Amino acid sequence: MRIEIKDKKYFIKLFNTLFPNNTIKDINGITIDSRKVQKGDIFIALKGENHDGHKYIKTIYNKAQICISQKQMNKKNIINFSETNNEFISYLSSKWREHSNAEIFGITGSNGKTTTKDLIYHIFQKKFKCSKSIGNHNNSIGLPLSFLRTKISDEYSILELGASKPGEIKKLCKIFKPQYGLITNISNAHIKNFASLREILKTKLAIYESLPSNGVAFINNDSKYMQKLKLKCNQVTYGFKNTSNYNGIVNNDILTINKKHKIQIPRHLNHLTELILSTFAISHHFKINIHDYQEAINSFQLPDGRGKINKYKESNVIDDSYNANPKSLKLGLERFIKLNANNKKKIIIIGDMLELGKDSIDEHSKIGIFISKTNFDHVLTYGEKSRFITENISNKKINSEHFNKFKNLKKTFDEIIDKDDWVYIKGSRSMKLDRLFKT
Repeated sequence: MRIEIKDKKYFIKLFNTLFPNNTIKDINGITIDSRKVQKGDIFIALKGENHDGHKYIKTIYNKAQICISQKQMNKKNIINFSETNNEFISYLSSKWREHSNAEIFGITGSNGKTTTKDLIYHIFQKKFKCSKSIGNHNNSIGLPLSFLRTKISDEYSILELGASKPGEIKKLCKIFKPQYGLITNISNAHIKNFASLREILKTKLAIYESLPSNGVAFINNDSKYMQKLKLKCNQVTYGFKNTSNYNGIVNNDILTINKKHKIQIPRHLNHLTELILSTFAISHHFKINIHDYQEAINSFQLPDGRGKINKYKESNVIDDSYNANPKSLKLGLERFIKLNANNKKKIIIIGDMLELGKDSIDEHSKIGIFISKTNFDHVLTYGEKSRFITENISNKKINSEHFNKFKNLKKTFDEIIDKDDWVYIKGSRSMKLDRLFKT
């Protein structure tokens, strides 16, 4: 990963204050990947389980102006940092946060973090000076590094906070001190690294618990985990089922909020009504008028692999293949059930859901049982674990088939799709299901 420093003047001033024995006169970027080092960069050598960046310092020594080393090295342009270099990134980012004028909007959750972050930024940028974290770089290395590319003068910074282990959200909140927070939802994503769903919930709730008394927690009131929270900050609730500050009803692609605000849901987002309601609640709180909000969602383009609709052989492919867990898959299937296909076929393609640990077989089996209650035309599964989905589809009206080889999956997929059919693709990233319509 490499980031370019945008606010060069302020960064140089801060860096020279923190490290007076290794001052810099210019700055290009910061990188943790020796292959991406450019002249004038700062290179941070990280030591991981499989790779040690320190062994590349000699290779890029004359190219990078400063190298950060955890190992003691007596050279002019090397800063020896006593703690891990992960901590160096956090330290530098926390100092940047202290000087930033931006109010921080932190977003976490089991699913939908990146899309929500991107949409909020897309809405905010027309009214405010703002920035956002890069892609899905949301962990204790990627997020602090990403934040260093923001500008001191930003009014808001929209950050995605991820957690692959207990306590990670709390650690990130200590660095960024958010004033606003949103948990999109809670599920057993990455449960392999957690003792229980309760531990995932505790980890995610840290974002609300870290907000100041004058901060605002935006809360999905339809989630059983988010109801009746005791927080010191202000709360703004939204939902379709339970009484909230922002209650939504959807009818014929029109979202009506509190019986007075009407939003036309764009065709390419009609499977994301919960996302539309949450971002409307946020936008309304920040006094963004409805006309500007409608324009913003109309022009918003979903990131690849996160529900973007693609054309393939005149069919419509909803590419949700970036990642998958039981909650996000079931949610995607529920959305697909509601989609009006105009009497054309609905085809589901599912790859393995990973990082489920001992619950893997059971969770895949439950998806098969859920699909049995639907009227999908075809269900194709691919991978080692997803066969348990196919094995548990009892509805004989659904044409279901499992594949161990991608080429066979591809061949069958191309044979069954027709013009204007609708296809929903979902699986963990390593399954690379987007190859189905990109090749």
